[in-house]
Amino acid sequence: MKVAECFCMAVLFSGVLNQTVALGESRDNSNDFANAWVTSEGIKLQAIISTSSNASTARELSVLRSGKVIFKYQTKFLYSYSLTNLDSGNLATEWTEGLGSVHHLIVFGFTHNKVIEVLHISSNGLFPEFVYLQTGSLLRTPANSRSEKATTLDEDPTQSIIAPITDWVIVPSTGERKLIPVRADIYTWNKRTTRYDSLKGIPWEKRLNPLKLSQVTSSPDYLCT
Repeated sequence: MKVAECFCMAVLFSGVLNQTVALGESRDNSNDFANAWVTSEGIKLQAIISTSSNASTARELSVLRSGKVIFKYQTKFLYSYSLTNLDSGNLATEWTEGLGSVHHLIVFGFTHNKVIEVLHISSNGLFPEFVYLQTGSLLRTPANSRSEKATTLDEDPTQSIIAPITDWVIVPSTGERKLIPVRADIYTWNKRTTRYDSLKGIPWEKRLNPLKLSQVTSSPDYLCT
């Protein structure tokens, strides 16, 4: 089991304060992260995560349009880790909780001139993977097959989010108890419904094999405690 190949992410939910406040104000304080965000509609926004000036919150995400704040997400218990622009035109934000062992992925979309939360998943010990399932790779076209036409479900591979589900297990060969990914939930953006479609409980070692998901069965390589 190659735990290192995962980017880390998600299981417990915690108290998160999510609210839109003070629309139209400008920001000038120091930032933890800042990203240009081009939405699926081609709207150019700016996303900033900064230390909150409000003592009741730890970090806040601000989304700006033409220099004015149009959305805020504030949290008391989560600490920012990264901002990522997804192929779907959504914005992925990663956060850690407590001492950093619990990871949250919160994805925001932009529709009807509003920023909305479209996905919130969490996990113990591992971040998510952002992959192209049709190519079985983190890349749209794997490096070892750049000159070849990849076998895909459609001409344009779709980026998916793989959320690891971890558990404490005993490795039979050593008797050692480890926290490892045992299953995966897979989320893929649906342009038609503007929601994430999901496949739940896929065995971890089969997560990059979407063409055979109907044949997937759990493998008793580890004993869950």
